Amino acid sequence: MLTKKLKTIQTIVKPPKKENQMFNPKIFCLLIIAFSIWSTLSCCAKETDCKARLQSSGLKEVSKNIYITQDGLILDFNPYMRRMERKIKRAWNPPFSINSYKIVVIFTLEQTGKVSNLSIKESNAEAFQERAALKAIRKAAPFGRLPKINDSSKSAEVNFTFDYNLIVGY
Repeated sequence: MLTKKLKTIQTIVKPPKKENQMFNPKIFCLLIIAFSIWSTLSCCAKETDCKARLQSSGLKEVSKNIYITQDGLILDFNPYMRRMERKIKRAWNPPFSINSYKIVVIFTLEQTGKVSNLSIKESNAEAFQERAALKAIRKAAPFGRLPKINDSSKSAEVNFTFDYNLIVGY
């Protein structure tokens, strides 16, 4: 089945014929890789628990990753999260697949920027694709010091989503 699909891709994109050249679908296909990061400030898995924890710590979320403390200090985690996302994107070398897949990785981000408790939370990918996602996070870490929220914040739980979508066309 896989060989048949690859032959279909070869037929659609019509790669140039050169002697001793193997077809590389990565060159002829448009690969869209979308990342998303969410739940950056929680030390718990459930969203309701996270919101309760934020309220009890005196933080009020005014926008995604932007919080206001009780004394009016504005905490913006977007620059930190964008830097982390860029590092992971550069480190990820997704194995080629003719099927789209999604992998949600969960890990604890220590105050120092080190990663611990790295695991797959949800996935519809093959094991080798999951290993590539985990490897990307290990390779990209450490991420720099975590912005300080309050005196009790020692770590944050991060859910990082790897989306691999392949669109074949001319």
